[in-house]
Amino acid sequence: GRAVFMEEFWQHDISASYVLSDELMIYGGVKNVTGELPWITEYAFPHSPRGTFYFMGLNWGSN
Repeated sequence: GRAVFMEEFWQHDISASYVLSDELMIYGGVKNVTGELPWITEYAFPHSPRGTFYFMGLNWGSN
């Protein structure tokens, strides 16, 4: 495949989860807290060109 060389890039992510019961856990976080933008290319994986990204969700099930 093609090789792409980029300058050094630091991305900081934060996530947390909380168990509400034996069957329910809530989680959320922020990816790329500082909003750093990587070099734009289709080879920038695993970094996203979107900048800061927020997420949250629920895990429901039994152990």
